[in-house]
Amino acid sequence: MESEWELDRVRLYQLRGAHPEWTLGQLATTLERSLSWVKKWLKRFREAEPPSLAMFKSQSRAPHQHPFQIVPLVRAAILSLRDELKQRYGRVVGAKTILYHLHHEGDLSSSGGYLPRSPRKIWQILKDAGRIPTRVTVHHPVERPEPSAIGKWISGSWATPLSF
Repeated sequence: MESEWELDRVRLYQLRGAHPEWTLGQLATTLERSLSWVKKWLKRFREAEPPSLAMFKSQSRAPHQHPFQIVPLVRAAILSLRDELKQRYGRVVGAKTILYHLHHEGDLSSSGGYLPRSPRKIWQILKDAGRIPTRVTVHHPVERPEPSAIGKWISGSWATPLSF
């Protein structure tokens, strides 16, 4: 399927070069593609500096960088807060409590590292560090009676109708 798409992109590039006077609608109709598809690929052709085969390939829609990486300093602070707050409260504290104390007590905001704003991220850090155990459920299969035993039970005294 990808090769067919690439051929359509090459055809668009060739048609644009052969017929520069054509409108975008005419190009879309000729290629049997949408107008937005034609606009998108013509823009990519313009942005490609030296024309090459790479400009006909699909581009990933994934982000090129992940802006909110947790630095090791913040990760260590979260894990130490879990231990300290356990002593303070006398119980194992959860992600919401850690998140509150991370933003109100810590001086990590000046360190330049990203501080998580969601309990989910705190939970992931605790899980990755092995502080939250994984539950293992053991499956015990149920033994089913023999089909012949069911037939005997049904044909027994329970199957007789009640008389009034």
